[in-house]
Amino acid sequence: MGLLRAWRLLSFFALAVLFAWACGTDVDLGGSGTAAECEPCTTASQCAFSPAVCAQIGGNGYCVTPCSQGTGCGAGEACTAAVTTDDAAVTACITTTSCPTAPPPTGPDGAVLDRCGELVGPDVEAGCKACSYSCQPNGCYGGYWCNTKFNDCDKPPTACDAGGPG
Repeated sequence: MGLLRAWRLLSFFALAVLFAWACGTDVDLGGSGTAAECEPCTTASQCAFSPAVCAQIGGNGYCVTPCSQGTGCGAGEACTAAVTTDDAAVTACITTTSCPTAPPPTGPDGAVLDRCGELVGPDVEAGCKACSYSCQPNGCYGGYWCNTKFNDCDKPPTACDAGGPG
């Protein structure tokens, strides 16, 4: 009987570890695509351009272009000292305004939606956990929506019908 109890305890512990690993802090912001400049990221590999760094801006990661000696940035950007999401010092082109956000989807009647299938908008409480600072109620940041099926942050849907995002 002691061996059976030990086996059950070990099985329970293994399942608890697996569950915690599978449902831990969600940091995947890119969905299945890659992030463009000024879009949320957790690593530079998620950025859709090169060279790119994932710099911490306001406590969260955004795709930006590295720069040197205060030059090489576009209009509305400044070559600024920053820290990447993996804590490396870098100088990068940081926007001097705010990053643009996509307009929220609207329904057939033109009303702004806060839900689209399994996606919930920034102002809806949800289980995503992709940010550490300036978090939206859904657990994402940067205007991203929370996919409640996977607790993963995605870009806002461009359209929505009864079947979900379009």
